[in-house]
Amino acid sequence: MQLNFKQMGQGPALVILHGFLGSSDNWVSLARNYFAPHYTVYLVDARNHGESPHDNEHSYAAMVADLLEFLNTHSIDKAIIMGHSMGGKTAMLFACENPERIEKLIVVDMMPGVYEHSNLPVVEAMLTLDFDTLKSRKEADEALADELPSVTLRQFVLKNLYWETKERLGWRPNLTILAATIDHLNEALSADHIFTGPTLFIRGELSDYIKGPEVADINLHFPNAVIETIDGAGHWVQAEKPEEFCQTVLTYLQG
Repeated sequence: MQLNFKQMGQGPALVILHGFLGSSDNWVSLARNYFAPHYTVYLVDARNHGESPHDNEHSYAAMVADLLEFLNTHSIDKAIIMGHSMGGKTAMLFACENPERIEKLIVVDMMPGVYEHSNLPVVEAMLTLDFDTLKSRKEADEALADELPSVTLRQFVLKNLYWETKERLGWRPNLTILAATIDHLNEALSADHIFTGPTLFIRGELSDYIKGPEVADINLHFPNAVIETIDGAGHWVQAEKPEEFCQTVLTYLQG
């Protein structure tokens, strides 16, 4: 699996993994403005997302294998790995299985255990759009409004639109496979998955992904973890509070 990626900056390797229905594009501004002056940043599209290849398998095991292949292909012996949400769970599992390849681990608003959040309604809403009749992003936005009333969520989802041809819109993610495999993304790390290296968990104050029970679970799997909270932020911490988020990351990496 040859993953699509963007590279910028110079210095130690920092690999950033996006969340479900995200892409490397979500991180370009933060990477350029905050991280590229200090690190060689690799923004990676997960399989079935962005411009990476589509495949019938979508699981954390597959994404961990993809990440290992990516590091080997680009001769990255050791890297700082940062992942948000789905990318955070991928990063956790990768660190537990390949600790020698991790300089530092950063997990953004994701826990190691099972979580109850389901993105299936979002995927199902996206699949209802008829691109034979919809001819603009505005029309797509209006068509999603009933099922996805949150403007913020729709704006995030609509970043996945692209022009398949000059006249026809389409979705970049492999939505059919994502819908069929989405339950796998709720899986927890197994009891023997432990990473003792330096780890930072960043959570949003308003997010319900990491609360009291999840903190205890983090400490079991990542005994050297530090947990930082970004005030006023929800699950998309890096988008809602970019300055605070990036300063938290840089303080941890350079402190």
